[in-house]
Amino acid sequence: MELIRKILIMEAASDISLDYNYHYELMKEIYRSLEISNPALALQIHEEGFRIENKKYKLFTNQFFIENAQYTKDFIKIKKGSKCKLIISGLKEVVKNIVLGFLEKENLNLFNYKFKILNFENDKKIKFNKVTLYKVRNPIVATRQDENKHIIFVNPFEEDFYKILANNLKRKYKIIYNKEYEGELYFDIEDTFSVKKRLISNIKSKFMLIGYSGFELYLVADTDMQKVAYYCGLGSNNVLGMGAVTYVTSRRD
Repeated sequence: MELIRKILIMEAASDISLDYNYHYELMKEIYRSLEISNPALALQIHEEGFRIENKKYKLFTNQFFIENAQYTKDFIKIKKGSKCKLIISGLKEVVKNIVLGFLEKENLNLFNYKFKILNFENDKKIKFNKVTLYKVRNPIVATRQDENKHIIFVNPFEEDFYKILANNLKRKYKIIYNKEYEGELYFDIEDTFSVKKRLISNIKSKFMLIGYSGFELYLVADTDMQKVAYYCGLGSNNVLGMGAVTYVTSRRD
């Protein structure tokens, strides 16, 4: 399976007051675009995804960047004509069809606010090495179940956080490369004081996620595993954009 990133370039069609918790609305727009381009693939990804160890993965994620936005207490204020970028990242077939659907649809609609699609770009060429530093821009969500099977959100100050991330990556790796990961896999936060807790709401049925972002994270792994983290995201709920990271730098050891 090949992994890629594409970047959609767009502009705000009007002055916009965007809710911080736009992730579910964005996910729905992404699925609509995939359905326009390839209905059968959209149905397969939405309903089945890729199953392993009784877990289901979609193997794509997203990040939304807005230029010159004003971040107020309640909204992201965006001026008409402001440029924005939507990064779609993951399996090549899925990413390609999402982008084609957006180009045909010609806009992104969030809470009835429209962003006009202007063009798309390829991702910059990344040279992955054994030690790579990523910026965590979208919150990483890591969960476990307690003895009553209730969902517990785990934070980066707990050892379980990194075990959960590692196991999650290993399952994605096995789906993508059709083999177990047997290399080194280690995480380290550059500055723990930069970690920010984030509540993600506006998800169906009043469901809320708790994630952590704003920090830089070192990942020590082989280059194939680095690609899984970069293209598919860390932790869970990647289809909502959770755990999407940007590349900072890397070195051999």
